[in-house]
Amino acid sequence: MRAPRLSPFKAVRRMLGRDALPEGFTGRLEGDERVLAVGVLTGGGHLVVTSWGLWVPEADGSRRVGWHLVSKAIWGNGAIELIEAVEDTAGGAVLLTDRPVRRLRLA
Repeated sequence: MRAPRLSPFKAVRRMLGRDALPEGFTGRLEGDERVLAVGVLTGGGHLVVTSWGLWVPEADGSRRVGWHLVSKAIWGNGAIELIEAVEDTAGGAVLLTDRPVRRLRLA
């Protein structure tokens, strides 16, 4: 069986990474930020993976966790366990402190 054909317009949008944003997504992507993947989460909301980081659902909308602040991300048993770092300074040094693990269960 042959795969359905993708229109040239949709193919270009997908290649540019702008086709995958879910309906109701409240984040604002940067001009050169590309959508790489989208996952529907149990309990509502979406995990949106972009070239700039992970967009996670919050009570007041979506929030980007930049790749430089992802300390650890593990996929297993239908969920992603995300450990996000918080950036702080001490004198001239930059300190990264891990936040508690956050489990994002995919639907």
